[in-house]
Amino acid sequence: MSKALGLCTIGVPVGNAPTLLTWVDDLRGISDTLVAAYRATGASLTYPTLFPTSLAESKTNYADSGTYNLVGNATWATTGWSRFSETNYFNTNIVVPNTQTWSAFIHYNYTGGSYYPALFGSWTGAFGFAAGYYSWATNTMSFTPSASTGGVGTGDGIVSVALAGNRGYAGASFQTDVVSLSAGTNVLPVFIGCMNYNGVPILPAGRGFSIKAICFYSSVITDIQGVFGILQNI
Repeated sequence: MSKALGLCTIGVPVGNAPTLLTWVDDLRGISDTLVAAYRATGASLTYPTLFPTSLAESKTNYADSGTYNLVGNATWATTGWSRFSETNYFNTNIVVPNTQTWSAFIHYNYTGGSYYPALFGSWTGAFGFAAGYYSWATNTMSFTPSASTGGVGTGDGIVSVALAGNRGYAGASFQTDVVSLSAGTNVLPVFIGCMNYNGVPILPAGRGFSIKAICFYSSVITDIQGVFGILQNI
């Protein structure tokens, strides 16, 4: 079976033409614990199927369209979602437990402009599952609740960030361990384009941001580069 992205033959239909895996199939190939996969971008050469043609379609959870479809709004184009604010963001309705056993991966483009932009997340004040820029001006990435690292901002060409278990990644490089501050139960759903702070959307990824794709696993993913490679090719 070919390992090339999107080129894995899973059968030989009529005419002996190979059937190509979708980007969601490839994400599941990393782990079958894939819970949600969202894509704002249009068709690509590597993954020419399962893509939205409208804002409404871009809210689809392509991993399971019957659950966790996005609720909310943002500006949509085939290059990604943009212009997030305190009133324009997405609610995944995914509640990540405080066990540091989940993973999230996001692919985006950023030209600077928002001072404390959150890419995704939720935070109770005691427990959080979130990633964003502590300061784009100083190229500092922050992983909620209590870890940050410098030198991973847009000036370094970072376009993908991950939070896997208790480890934060900028690109495929490990950046920092993330400390859970509380063993309490998390009850807040994860927002995209800002952070859900006790039900209030804060720190939106506004001017300069375009989010292209994001996915969530209910396990700790170790093949960081594998997931980033898929998201970067849709």
